Amino acid sequence: MLRTTSRWLALALGAALSSAHPSAQAADGALDPTYGSGGAAYLALDGIEGQIAAAFAAAPQTDGKLVVAGMRNWIDPQRPFDPHMRAVVARFDANGAVDAPFGGRKDIPGLVVLPDVVPGTQQQIAQAVAVLVDGSIVVAGRADAFGPRHGFLAKLAPDGSLDQSFGARGIVLVPGVEFWSLAMDSQQRLVVGGHRTGSQPLWQGLVARFLPDGSLDASFAGDGIAELVDADPEQLGYVYRVAVMPDDRIVAAGEAGLSDPALPGNYLYDFSLARLQPDGTLDASFADGGRLISGIPGADTAIDGIDAMVLERSGAIGFAGHFDAGKGGNNQLKSVLGRVTAEGKFDAAFGDPATPGVRRFEAVGGALNEHASGLVRQSDGKWLLTVRYELPDGDRDLVSLRFDASGAEDPSYGLAGRSAIDLAHGGVYDDANALVLVGGRPLLAGASMQSTAVGLTDLSVARLDSDLIYADRFED
Repeated sequence: MLRTTSRWLALALGAALSSAHPSAQAADGALDPTYGSGGAAYLALDGIEGQIAAAFAAAPQTDGKLVVAGMRNWIDPQRPFDPHMRAVVARFDANGAVDAPFGGRKDIPGLVVLPDVVPGTQQQIAQAVAVLVDGSIVVAGRADAFGPRHGFLAKLAPDGSLDQSFGARGIVLVPGVEFWSLAMDSQQRLVVGGHRTGSQPLWQGLVARFLPDGSLDASFAGDGIAELVDADPEQLGYVYRVAVMPDDRIVAAGEAGLSDPALPGNYLYDFSLARLQPDGTLDASFADGGRLISGIPGADTAIDGIDAMVLERSGAIGFAGHFDAGKGGNNQLKSVLGRVTAEGKFDAAFGDPATPGVRRFEAVGGALNEHASGLVRQSDGKWLLTVRYELPDGDRDLVSLRFDASGAEDPSYGLAGRSAIDLAHGGVYDDANALVLVGGRPLLAGASMQSTAVGLTDLSVARLDSDLIYADRFED
């Protein structure tokens, strides 16, 4: 298990909570014992449908239920390293119980496995999910590996069945792209972020908009897809998150890469933020002609990227991501939290004065690489984020951190501003791949491998306690 300070803090916190009276209020960042089983809920596969299940996105319903989307992987014992992934959607009741009627399956209640959207591809993963006003569910994702690359959308009715009126029997395919994020505008149009491959430059960031029936919206960028390509043909572009403003302008976040003149074939990466008008053109009032492409102010780092984003009511943008802290050419990605004003400038009052607008930090001691997997802004202005990471021994826990409104670490959260929770209870690993706030409490969705002996990885959801359940939650 983790041999780090944050790991020791998590164990100490768990021991303190277990000795407390059951009715005592848990500390912020601790598991909420009223949810699921001791604070966590699981959806397990049966070894026939697959052995590994994981959530990569989550969205709450108005009735308190939680919809998660991700993948399941079936492992061929003859070729155990080949993926056989299919996109999945699952739903949990407000108390953490699996919503058994959802999907109508008796063998694995609460689970919907999407059809083989692109035959021949062996990685079909739902990366984003949204719940529409009528209770229907839309997921966005990517299909690749051993077959033609496609981005896909799928729409489910509230009971989990495919909506036959959407696209082709519930599925929309766009060749040559990957979809990573999803949002809705005021007209219930679907806004999707991702990137295109196979052209010049090799990867191009894009934002696509679809009408409610699944067809591309021709009023957006001429054909429904706006590509974020710089004049420099060597530049790469990736869009990992999209958000829609009240006036239907769109913010897209990710990273941009430029060829390294000192090392041909290598790329240097910067934060990338773009704001688009409702018609798909760049919003010239934001940053430099509609785009902010920049490294960390005041720092010289080879890799900077945005993994998660929150759009504030004021139009300011909070983001979490990664930067390269490695020395001597060895990449070692650590975490960042940043804020950009509505005008597209780094907020000098936020973060570290040495790097105005950005706070750099290490989420887990000894981690090889860190990526923000979720970011939310609480109604009190504080920032909560989750981080995925790698350790040499493969072990990892659910790690979340909280910062105050100015970007300083919040010592009232967990212990010393961090919470590390071992759902597997001495098992192999836990991942926090998505984060949402429901009723003031954070829900972390991902995966948990309890034991190598069983050989199954469960889709998991954990709910953390927060004093915001007693406060005004106008922004949760």
